[in-house]
Amino acid sequence: MARLLKGILPVVVLLLLPAVSLFPVKLEYKIVPGMKYRIKIMVYQDIILNGQYHSSIESMNKALMEVLWVTNGIGFYRGKFNYYQKKLNSDQSLQLQTVYDSEFYRNKQGQMKVPPQFLMPTLRGIPAFPTNDLHTGDTWWADAEELHEGILSGAKNIFRFPINVHYTFMGLHTNIPGKLLAHIYIDYHAVHYPKGDPDVMSFTGFSHMDYYWDMAAGGPYGYTEEYSFMFAFHDGQTVLYKGTTEATVDYLTDITNEAKLTLKQEISNQLGPSSGANVKETPDSLIVNLGSILFDFNKATLKPEALPILDKVAEVLVKYPSLDIEVSGHTDNVGKPAYNLTLSELRAKVVTDYLILKGIDPDRLSYIGYGSDKPIAPNTTEEGRALNRRVEIKIMTKE
Repeated sequence: MARLLKGILPVVVLLLLPAVSLFPVKLEYKIVPGMKYRIKIMVYQDIILNGQYHSSIESMNKALMEVLWVTNGIGFYRGKFNYYQKKLNSDQSLQLQTVYDSEFYRNKQGQMKVPPQFLMPTLRGIPAFPTNDLHTGDTWWADAEELHEGILSGAKNIFRFPINVHYTFMGLHTNIPGKLLAHIYIDYHAVHYPKGDPDVMSFTGFSHMDYYWDMAAGGPYGYTEEYSFMFAFHDGQTVLYKGTTEATVDYLTDITNEAKLTLKQEISNQLGPSSGANVKETPDSLIVNLGSILFDFNKATLKPEALPILDKVAEVLVKYPSLDIEVSGHTDNVGKPAYNLTLSELRAKVVTDYLILKGIDPDRLSYIGYGSDKPIAPNTTEEGRALNRRVEIKIMTKE
């Protein structure tokens, strides 16, 4: 679970019938080596600066984690958190902002230990469970921890604070086909005065969650949250973050090598040799290199002849709804780096928006511009520079 108070995210609302639990249940994490999951955390957030509305942001944290090994019931997890953002209620696509590496240890009750060099997850130890069986209405408390980065001043200082979390077991739900879900209400209030922090004087707020636990998977199914957190700074300024969060979890199985080869062949056949595009296989993805065929030089408007090419790519991708897609823009090194970065971002965004129009789920798509940072050929010749001016569609085949 992760929340960065920089932006906010959207998710699936769980509409469930009243819970029933006529027998005691035991809640605990199923920790198995090789188990992989993806959690998408969508947040819609309002930012109030010094008592006045400042802005609204939509953001997404997407975590891809794997259990590498288990010793004495404690699992070692490794993966990445991708942080995406856009303005709330805008027609923009989600833009990849930052990628965070993550490692942590967790036991069956949900207690976590995160090495100090990792920022993610920022909310640690939720949910956590008692060792005893639970009946509907049972409550318990457990310690957890939040982590936040320095805000407003631009400082990268990190402060951590403990939270004491209250849980209520609301019962079991059986009305989602094939799922037995435990409903847990989670509530905590934070009052913290970080010692020695150069910016933050106090941090106060609350979080209320309806959390749903997949009994068969032994892990989270999803949750919704309402929160409000206030930062007060030594210089007298205040920032209030309030919003809602919705998250869903998928337990993953990589597509087989045979299926990956089939997908590669299908895209290649659709595009054909005359398109100028090519498909490259990597250990964890397929990369469709569309080169510079989509845009005129120094432009970020799709050429008319580019549309049929993107139509063919979208026609294949819509058949694989479980695969995430990253669109990246690249330039040569001619011109100023800032201009090249902006141009590459605009081109990647235009392609992403067009794929959404052609029926690709926006939650599967993100975009990023790299400017001239990732050349595939020397920039010392015109031929090399032409190869570096490209848009790539990366299809994640291994999470």
